[in-house]
Amino acid sequence: MNIILDSNVFKSNFLLSGSSFDILLDYLQRTNSKVIIPRIVYDEVLSLYRRQLEDSYLEYEKSLENLNKILLVREVKKDFKKEFFNQLVLDYDNYLRNKLKIKDSNFIEYKKGYLEEVVRRAINRIKPTKPDGKDFRDSLIWISILDYAKNLGKPIAFISDNVNDFADFDKVSLNKSLQAECLENKVEIKYSRNLREFVEKQSKEFDFVDNNWLTEQLDWFDFQNQMLEYLQDEKIEKQLIQILDKWRKNSVDRIEFLDIESFLGAEHNYVYEMLNGELMVSAVVFTVLSIDVNYLIELPMNESDRPIEFDYYNFFEEVGCNFNITLMAKNKSVVSIDVSSVDFFKI
Repeated sequence: MNIILDSNVFKSNFLLSGSSFDILLDYLQRTNSKVIIPRIVYDEVLSLYRRQLEDSYLEYEKSLENLNKILLVREVKKDFKKEFFNQLVLDYDNYLRNKLKIKDSNFIEYKKGYLEEVVRRAINRIKPTKPDGKDFRDSLIWISILDYAKNLGKPIAFISDNVNDFADFDKVSLNKSLQAECLENKVEIKYSRNLREFVEKQSKEFDFVDNNWLTEQLDWFDFQNQMLEYLQDEKIEKQLIQILDKWRKNSVDRIEFLDIESFLGAEHNYVYEMLNGELMVSAVVFTVLSIDVNYLIELPMNESDRPIEFDYYNFFEEVGCNFNITLMAKNKSVVSIDVSSVDFFKI
């Protein structure tokens, strides 16, 4: 079954790394399938990549400027120039083509008739056009997919996290009006919100893989160290600071991860068998995280005309922490663990 990817799949992981993409590549090889990309999506992906380069370059310039302000002797010079961007985008284009084995035949090219159909949908407010008649992009994508499916004559998969325009009210299945179009045109388009959901639909059951097996396979000491190292990522720290700000209604100045205090349990989601016989197990591990938080708290004032004053206070906090992990297993034993994301909750 050929798979059509929307641009948001690439934007979430430009280098196509991690277990979900590993499974996607394995699935393509196992089933002799292809990744198919509407031309509008591929052009958008390259544009998004360039914008990410430009944004990162601005951050790089600012960081370099701040660094040079505090150096005593030597000034750090820029080795990277904006002129490199065109070549970097070309390199990324080649990277995608090699990684996903994309040839010219893998693209759904623009056709003259598509424009008239987009206009017709906009006038009549036909999905995925929005009620205000806007959204040229998504209409063009859907028309491209539908046309490809009719010509192919086989079921295809479509992966996009744009649930507002492509999914139904349940945010899981394809929109009912789009389903009706598929039925009318005698095509089958299987919708998934993301790669993880698509992979789960390809999973299998293995008797020995249960929550008890999962718990036995986790070396708690090694797991603690790996999780604490994962939490050091700046993005994770910012995520938790925003959550604490909302929970405590105080401004968080700084946090320090102390320890993963307790293991509350583990639960497996699905299992995918790779071509080499290894099993890829998706699971979630429930833990309690202890952190040291430095809050900036507004002090109570007796006189209304006095300026607002603040002070810093340190608190010990415990936060629930769910780690979404992928385990690679061989001969019923885990050989590696990869952390994909983390969710925090109150306890």
